[in-house]
Amino acid sequence: MASVILSWLYISLVCILVGVALLGIVKKTRFSLTSYWMAGMTAITVYAEAVSIFAPIGAVAHIVLLIAALFTGGGKTGNSARALP
Repeated sequence: MASVILSWLYISLVCILVGVALLGIVKKTRFSLTSYWMAGMTAITVYAEAVSIFAPIGAVAHIVLLIAALFTGGGKTGNSARALP
């Protein structure tokens, strides 16, 4: 049960980071945490679909996604990062 909870926490964190990066394009609008999560989940789904056309989804695709999430959503100091509640 603990591994399931940790998995959901990890998934949510990555989704929120990707959502912050994606919705960071809209600079003057504040979004809720749910909006960041849903935008991230949508972007990750599109990414997985695009990668699956050309290669199997595996560790390489996951590492690329994680690095992109950390560099684009985790390092934001602009308006999008301050919009988190």
